[in-house]
Amino acid sequence: MLGQHVHVEMAWLCDYVHAFRVKLMEFLQCEKEVQLDDSEKAARMGAEMLSYELDDRLRKHNTRKGLVRSEWYEPRLKQIMSHKSKFERHAVAIAKKSAAQDGRFDALMDTLIEGDKRLRATIDELLHRVSQLKPSAESNSRNPEDIMSELKGLSRRARDTGDEFKRVYREVSKEMAALSGPLVEQLIAANSDVTRIQKEQKHEGYSGAEIEFYSAEIAKLDEGLKAKAADRLVQVEELEAAMTNMVERVLEEFEKQRNEVYEEVCIAYGLGKEHVVARRQLREKVHELSELVTEPLSKIVELEEYLSRIITGANSDEVCTPKDQYIT
Repeated sequence: MLGQHVHVEMAWLCDYVHAFRVKLMEFLQCEKEVQLDDSEKAARMGAEMLSYELDDRLRKHNTRKGLVRSEWYEPRLKQIMSHKSKFERHAVAIAKKSAAQDGRFDALMDTLIEGDKRLRATIDELLHRVSQLKPSAESNSRNPEDIMSELKGLSRRARDTGDEFKRVYREVSKEMAALSGPLVEQLIAANSDVTRIQKEQKHEGYSGAEIEFYSAEIAKLDEGLKAKAADRLVQVEELEAAMTNMVERVLEEFEKQRNEVYEEVCIAYGLGKEHVVARRQLREKVHELSELVTEPLSKIVELEEYLSRIITGANSDEVCTPKDQYIT
């Protein structure tokens, strides 16, 4: 029996060896991970123990006078708190600057609103005065040239008021555009400098976790600043689009009413380029009609003188010529 030949199929043997190899590799891989994890834990524990011993030795180190030279050592917690305090100061400074920009932007907006109110109040006052210059029984006593001159002065005053508001708008819009772009970019650049300094590790040692945390906080700050800049830019564009309603249409409405009154005055008093020709033609016609009446009147006067001389017994030779003239 013991010497009996054992036959093993090659396919079964190959499968068995393959399965054994797979299980062996899985076992070795698992052991490798366990050993690696244990070694990492041991390394961390050793590092912590070494750090603790170093801290303890440095804390126990005394000078000749018995004072602990604590300036040689700074605990990690204290360094982390220092980093936190420094970042908080930076964040507060950025927030104050951003709030100051918000206040300035709102103040500029109020300046434009007040300027628009003053413009409309001035135009309303001028329109009221224009309405008083319409031809009426009271205004007929005034010199028409004075009325025309005052209408021109009111038009000039309206244009000056509009030009002044446009000048204020140009200055204000320029500063508002800066608050919507370059000044906000300066704050974002300051945030980028903080992140860059942390990564350079020149002054203080920032850990990777700290850099990651503060970078995320900086990204949130930048996002808020960009949102404010975008909102301000939208308001600036809306103001630019509303400038037509704020100035041009107001001035156009004033000029329209002033021109109507100007035309009424020209028609009432026969002034202006459009009415001078008609007035001159009318004057010439009146002059022609006057001449037709004046010549017969002069002849009637001469005839009266002639008859007076006959009645008074004047010499007939002296009045012969006029007599013949009127008989013919």
